[in-house]
Amino acid sequence: MAMVMLLVDIADFEEEDEEILQLRITRKRLRDELNVFNLPDIQFKNLFRVSKDLVRDLVTELRPHLQRERPNGLSVETQVLCAIRFYAVGSYQRAIGQDFALALSQTAVSRCIRSVSVAINDHMLRR
Repeated sequence: MAMVMLLVDIADFEEEDEEILQLRITRKRLRDELNVFNLPDIQFKNLFRVSKDLVRDLVTELRPHLQRERPNGLSVETQVLCAIRFYAVGSYQRAIGQDFALALSQTAVSRCIRSVSVAINDHMLRR
């Protein structure tokens, strides 16, 4: 009986892994297909509370500090936009990640907020 339960648990675990993988693929596809910089200026400003030019300047300034080693990692633009969206809204991280413009998991949102905040504090704050 214990062996049957173990096999059922393993099968459930494999199904969950497959669902998580599919969710990751879907999120990546959403991020790749939607370029938020193509949004009208007013809509961009309503979402992020700053102008596109300010975001582009931040991305340029923070790129050396946020660039990922992995080619399929989150882009610097996505990391900065995620953090700015969190700063603008002050909502829960899960809600920020589920936003149509970002499509990130809660843990990815947390990492983005932390890395962007540290980069701003360490490299831009004194200016």
